[in-house]
Order: sequence, then C-alpha cells, then structure tokens
Amino acid sequence: MLVTIDIPAYVVMHNHVHMACELCPEQIEVLSDTEVVSRWRSLYQGPVIIQKWVKGEKLLDAELTMVDECIAEYRRRLASISWFMKCLNEPIARQANKEDNCTGHFYDCLPWQSPFGPPPYLRRSNFVPDKFVGGPIYIATLTH
Repeated sequence: MLVTIDIPAYVVMHNHVHMACELCPEQIEVLSDTEVVSRWRSLYQGPVIIQKWVKGEKLLDAELTMVDECIAEYRRRLASISWFMKCLNEPIARQANKEDNCTGHFYDCLPWQSPFGPPPYLRRSNFVPDKFVGGPIYIATLTH
C-alpha cells in the first residue's frame, strides 16, 4: 500500500468510479522517513536532493533541512485524498488523451467550458463528507 487511505467500498461504472475513502493519519505517522520516501518515489522520482539522500551521499546541513521539508510534504501528500485522486487521475487522463489524440483535462469537453468554470453547484469539492461506521468517510468520484 502506498497511501494511508482505506477504501472500504467502491463501484466501477462504465465511465466513472465511486470510492468511499477513509483517512488513516495514524498509519502515516508511524512510517520512518525512509519508508515515506520509498513510497513517494514509487510514484514520482523526486528532486535530486532526495535522490542523493536515498543513495546515502553526504549532505550539508542546509540540504538535510531541505530533505526534512520534502519528507514532511511527502508524508502530508501520502495521507491526502486530493493527492490520492491526482495520482489515480493522471495516468488515466494521459491514456485517454493518447487514445483520443487530444490534450487537457477530462472535463474539457463538458458543455460549461468558459473562463468562469463550471456552474456553482459543480464547484464544490469531489469529496462529500459523510458518516460511516469507523468515522468520517469521503465519497470520491473519478470521471472519464
């Protein structure tokens, strides 16, 4: 498992998926810095400073401070539903764009294309807080 988000339920439709996502902040807090970086680097290469740190190269104090800041950010992202959805959405969007021979976001073809964005009722987050047996659950929708 890469992220610290549980998915107790999901449903795959012909053009989208719904997921019940439960945040598990206690899981990310117990991971070592090395484990956090390993998980993040399985998704993204990371900056040169992180690559040096992984290789065990000697770093200056200022560089070690930068590494600590990167790890703190990775830790936050690995526990974030927004980043989880971004990581799911990006490869799917790239594949769909390749198949459709186009560029841009999934939503570029929707009828409300304008510099002002979608109508107000669609401007809310994709995540709707709800209550579930174990605590707060967020319903996420990934649409193609």
